[in-house]
Amino acid sequence: FAKPLPTTSKEDRVAATGVGPLLSMVKMVHEVLEQFVNAGFNAAKFLLFGIGDGGIIATSAAMTFRHQVAGVVAYESGLVPRQMGHHQFRQLGWEHAEVPLHIRHGSHSKKTPAAELSRQVEMIKQVKVKGKVPQMTFFLNP
Repeated sequence: FAKPLPTTSKEDRVAATGVGPLLSMVKMVHEVLEQFVNAGFNAAKFLLFGIGDGGIIATSAAMTFRHQVAGVVAYESGLVPRQMGHHQFRQLGWEHAEVPLHIRHGSHSKKTPAAELSRQVEMIKQVKVKGKVPQMTFFLNP
């Protein structure tokens, strides 16, 4: 990850804090979603799905897309990159607290341990998205 540098644009600030790779992937998802919207599909019916890191990308893409989507299903995934703090989370620019997030998670996941997922949920509840707590449901597999 890049070292923090004095910058002015939002994109530069986010890249300098280490969330740039996530935003690059989110931008690619947005480009695909835009193609569907431009072809006449209703974004409100889009359901994004991801496994592992793909769940993190799907979640951030849904929460920042210019149209609200139907929801996100993430399997064996966190909500944000591991160990992300409040400051970096705010820089992701989540907009849509109304998007339902459904996380299915194994209690023995090595990628995102259950304790880390719990920490992320609490952080998001504290920081909020446009003053609201997102709709989040979790299923913890034994």
